Amino acid sequence: MFGSVTVVRFGCREPGSASFIELRPARVRRIVLNGQDLDPVTLQGNRLPLPGLREANELRVEADMPYSRSGAGLHRFTDASLRRLLADQLDDLRRALQVRSGAA
Repeated sequence: MFGSVTVVRFGCREPGSASFIELRPARVRRIVLNGQDLDPVTLQGNRLPLPGLREANELRVEADMPYSRSGAGLHRFTDASLRRLLADQLDDLRRALQVRSGAA
């Protein structure tokens, strides 16, 4: 397992509504939505409900994630032109996204 801290910023067209995000942690340490702690037991399977959304939102998830040996997931690499790229192997999608210069 490895420690992970993920921050997601997103908008909502209908403030007050709910949505969800999917994740598959080995263990959730902390979930914070718009400055408010959410109870980790609300994670059901791989779906985390996000209640009471605002026009602008920030979700922070601190978790322990399992390593994968299947090759599935998100992989960061640098090509011959020194561009930083992300490639995913999720659900057989094959695409590469260029990471903005200076992004970690």
